[in-house]
Amino acid sequence: MLSLVVGSETDPWMPLDDARTLAQRWNSAFVNLGDAGHINTSAGFGPWPLAKHFVETLARRAAPEYEEEEQRAYG
Repeated sequence: MLSLVVGSETDPWMPLDDARTLAQRWNSAFVNLGDAGHINTSAGFGPWPLAKHFVETLARRAAPEYEEEEQRAYG
């Protein structure tokens, strides 16, 4: 898994079932934020430290040397 879809039960622009379907089609992890509305800065969402960590982790895993490092570690 190299991606994450974040959805909300009350998002007027992306119904929860549609977000979940996209996650499945993209083979992504899915997170339901519950009654969060549309997930953007206008709705009061500011910095997401966990999202930053997730993106940095994905970037490391996507780097060619990560695969070599993983093979050395796990055979």
